[in-house]
Amino acid sequence: MTIMKAAVLMAISLVFIESSLGDSWHIEIVDSEGNEGRHSSLAVDSNDNVHISYYRTLWDQLKYAFHDGVSWEISIIKDYSFGHTSIAIDEYDHPHISYNRSGEGWSHCEYVQHDGTSWNFTTIDPYNTGYYTSIALDGDSYPHISYFEWGFCRLWYAYFDGASWHTCIVDDNGYVGEYTSLALESTGDNNPHISYYDHTNKNLNHALYNGTSWVITPVDIVGDVGRYTSIALDSNNYPHISYYDHSNDDLNYARWNGSSWEISAVDTQGDVGTMTSIALDSDDHPHISYLSNTESDLKYAYWNGTSWEITTVDYSAGSTYPGGTTSIALDSNEQPHISYYDSGSFDLMYAYYGPTGIEDDEPSDNPVQLLGAFPNPSCGSIEIRFILTSGSSVDIQVFDLSGRMVNSASSEYEHGQNSVVLNDLTSGMYLVQLRSGDFNSTERFLIIN
Repeated sequence: MTIMKAAVLMAISLVFIESSLGDSWHIEIVDSEGNEGRHSSLAVDSNDNVHISYYRTLWDQLKYAFHDGVSWEISIIKDYSFGHTSIAIDEYDHPHISYNRSGEGWSHCEYVQHDGTSWNFTTIDPYNTGYYTSIALDGDSYPHISYFEWGFCRLWYAYFDGASWHTCIVDDNGYVGEYTSLALESTGDNNPHISYYDHTNKNLNHALYNGTSWVITPVDIVGDVGRYTSIALDSNNYPHISYYDHSNDDLNYARWNGSSWEISAVDTQGDVGTMTSIALDSDDHPHISYLSNTESDLKYAYWNGTSWEITTVDYSAGSTYPGGTTSIALDSNEQPHISYYDSGSFDLMYAYYGPTGIEDDEPSDNPVQLLGAFPNPSCGSIEIRFILTSGSSVDIQVFDLSGRMVNSASSEYEHGQNSVVLNDLTSGMYLVQLRSGDFNSTERFLIIN
């Protein structure tokens, strides 16, 4: 696939976070050019390459990141794009993206597709905003899109039949349609399923087009539930939905068993469950990415067939800042990949789960874990992040490539995640070395002034 590149970013920051699930989590900064990554959406193609659509706040631009297995290719797709994006990959590994584009006094629901050579743009709905857009491709790789109309607070659905676009209102019974998420059945007529929030009744709703009409069903009506929904269909085309229980500040999960909805609380530790995204593996087990507002963490929950396994992926995702959506997809080995927004550094981040070259059952006796330097590269100041298994003294030293020490910090730090900010560094490549007791770890970072 040939794509015009605005920039090529190497994987500039990589850390490993051990997990009870085996292997470990790897974290990378994808784009740090200028408040990048709000409303990101991630998909994995047939070669396990990662595609991410996202919003650049600084210039109101729709952007696209593609990882070819070596480096990230970053493209600016469209100006005057605001808010939500959603991405899907066709049989040729080409991306299709739905998004909202707006300016002063106007707002559109739009769609763009890459044909292997160039981007092709279509305005789907010139009168309705396209907020909370969600896209899915049918068996012919034709796009289907759900979206929210802000003006009249309605849920809309659009699809392409190979010749033209068709749009219709799905639900206009009150203030409905926020946090919409779309999935298509894999057999028959590719009937769409949409999960969304009923703001009027504070419910989680599900809409299914059965070939004749839309069938709308309340899924969860206990308390204020249904924000930040994400839907996926299993091998029976039964829907699974992750969502936020605002009344209890929990991550909830709903599953249709063929006759009724089964509802459970997945994570109840603090204020958790916003910005959810769900994917199902070949055993129809759910994998969910979400944020913790209590700890400002990116978290991941996986159903192993008996119980939920919950892992903190990134201890500094900055979840309290609005717009920090997460998006999850599984590769051919059923390993999770997640895109998300770090509102502390205003960067688009990416996490994936894979091998480290260390035996899974090998215990770690390191008293400190160096998470890395953020942002990397940086303009001037840089934050060094690390985790301590217990309170201890930590020495941090920064060297230039000639071996000369140019900055240092030493102090007592408490158990958990800590950080120190280093200032007044000139342009160049540096090594940061962290020492605690007999343990030391070193990582590179780049300063560009």
